[in-house]
Amino acid sequence: MKRIQNLPGGTVQTLAISLQGLIWAGMPNQLLVINPKNGIVLRYLTPLRGRNVTSVRFAKDGSVWVGTNNGLLRLNPYTGAVLDQVTGLPSSRVLTLAPDIGNKLWVGTTEGLAWLMPSVGKAQPHFGFGRYVK
Repeated sequence: MKRIQNLPGGTVQTLAISLQGLIWAGMPNQLLVINPKNGIVLRYLTPLRGRNVTSVRFAKDGSVWVGTNNGLLRLNPYTGAVLDQVTGLPSSRVLTLAPDIGNKLWVGTTEGLAWLMPSVGKAQPHFGFGRYVK
């Protein structure tokens, strides 16, 4: 891999590698797809322009989970189209994403932890790790 010069936005906040070996780079104002062999930006994902991308992970079905300061989205990796926007998170500010072997996606937010089953599309707060008032 070569050094990537003049990367738009400058600051990379999160990285993920696709099954095709492409780098998906989350930036403060966009999500980029980069060819690591030549350092060329292949795509700017239009639905994420102006969004602060904080986490990127690939699902078992090949779709892309993208956490932002304004929610969690699932994208088609080929078209960039938004497939889902997840509801039910403790906060819209997503900090990190972690898939597990049971097909759950764990979502860390500024107000606590949640999980979701990709087939359901709605997050469930994990009450043991959050700022919930009874």
